[in-house]
Amino acid sequence: MRITLIGAGNVATHLAESLRGECVEIVQIYSRNILNAKELANKVNAEPIDSLRQLSSKANVCIFAVTDDIIPRLLRENSVAFSNDMLLLHTAGSVSIDVFSNYASQFGAFYPLQTFSKQQQLNFAEIPVFIEGNTTAVEDKIRHLAQKITPKVYAVNFEQRRQLHLAGVFACNFPNFMYNIANQLVKEKYLTFEMLAPLILETARKVQTFPPDKAQTGPAARGDKETIAAHIEMLNKHKDWQKLYQLVSEEIMNL
Repeated sequence: MRITLIGAGNVATHLAESLRGECVEIVQIYSRNILNAKELANKVNAEPIDSLRQLSSKANVCIFAVTDDIIPRLLRENSVAFSNDMLLLHTAGSVSIDVFSNYASQFGAFYPLQTFSKQQQLNFAEIPVFIEGNTTAVEDKIRHLAQKITPKVYAVNFEQRRQLHLAGVFACNFPNFMYNIANQLVKEKYLTFEMLAPLILETARKVQTFPPDKAQTGPAARGDKETIAAHIEMLNKHKDWQKLYQLVSEEIMNL
């Protein structure tokens, strides 16, 4: 397969580098910002472009690794750029593959469930990729591509994929926001976030073995209303965090 990647951000960077590492040809990297396109293109020996009208006919797969809301606009504005026999894929969790139905005969989803940052090294072989194709034959093509970089490939439908995306927000994005609150709280008393690192790591390890409801600890899990009240009082200067603490504690007590 010869691939053009639409996007030069976090997901596109990891995907391009991993595919290139498995001898998949990356033909072009597109970004509205040509400097971003050049930065990634230089890493994977591809051509940088900032207009989809420059899309090469050499590529037979086009992967959209951009934010969900940009995909329909890019398709509408550049419909003539895509040949009907090109395989169009997106990496989104909450976008139907039907977004491609008016632009190609082969299309689908290639959704890696992971948090990506350019500066953070990842082993793609450990990342599950959830795929969907508009036909069985197309799905087989997508599976073949995904298996080049990870053995963890799962065929799911759109409803399953977007449920995974929702679950991922609770499992990743929300905890990271909680880490931010924790970081600010320890800083208020001239402490450091690294003091919490062993606690965070053990919590993550524990849920690899036990169901999350069985791994739950803390004052709410043991019904310690006195400690909960004290914590709520300590958050008087942070009314939003106070409400958040109370709501989450109530949900934990209802487990």
